[in-house]
Amino acid sequence: MKRPMRTIALVPVFNEAPNIINVLTELENLVDEILIVNDGSWDQTEKLIMDWFARGHGGRLLSLNRNRGHSAALLSGYAFIDLRLHAKTLVENDVVVTIDADGQHRPADIPPLLDYLIEHDLDAVRPRRSLAKYTRYKRAGNRFVSRVLSIMAGQRLADAMSGFCVQKAGTVVPVLEYVTGWRYSIPGEIAVILARLGYRSSDEPVVEIPYFRSHTRLRDVAINLALGLAALVRVEFGLRSNRHRSLQAIRHVASERRAA
Repeated sequence: MKRPMRTIALVPVFNEAPNIINVLTELENLVDEILIVNDGSWDQTEKLIMDWFARGHGGRLLSLNRNRGHSAALLSGYAFIDLRLHAKTLVENDVVVTIDADGQHRPADIPPLLDYLIEHDLDAVRPRRSLAKYTRYKRAGNRFVSRVLSIMAGQRLADAMSGFCVQKAGTVVPVLEYVTGWRYSIPGEIAVILARLGYRSSDEPVVEIPYFRSHTRLRDVAINLALGLAALVRVEFGLRSNRHRSLQAIRHVASERRAA
């Protein structure tokens, strides 16, 4: 099956020294590029990444000047993708895969998700997580948030807060125009934005989660719903105000390194 021109893994990371090299090693043979965003880690994460580069492995590393949160790390990565699109070193039909660095998302799931994206001529695939290893409380919270965000999006979102996503690079531009991004709000905001703008997406594929790990709290339910609503209002009223801010932010808070 014909693959997209390029596939870029976007990996936000914060204090994942025990896991990061295993994740990068698995990703290396599955994607064309790896873009890592170090969200101000204070453990050995960055040193391990640079040592991995020094051993001949490829990739790019954006380092934020302090811990700014999961959404901020993803926004920095998206802004970097946006800059590359405008520099024409990437094209809109290239694919960006957002994947966590803690081992909860399996890199081996990427090829079938890419196949699904191509076969169904989609702009994004947001696989549903099998949450069997999650607590009853977390599963109930996820269902509630997904149902409310489904109403905002105007389409069913079975797992609106999944951070594992395969999307065409061209979708990054509208995301940056309308998204806010705070704590863990990015997946839900993106789901609402892309649906309301008419992009073709699916959450039919199901992926296994090897173990339970979650940093979200009860307040994140309110945050995610409030920012999902903000995304809806921005799209419906054409309030494009964020892309310039996001591009400026990456220039001021991130430094780039790459493998030799």
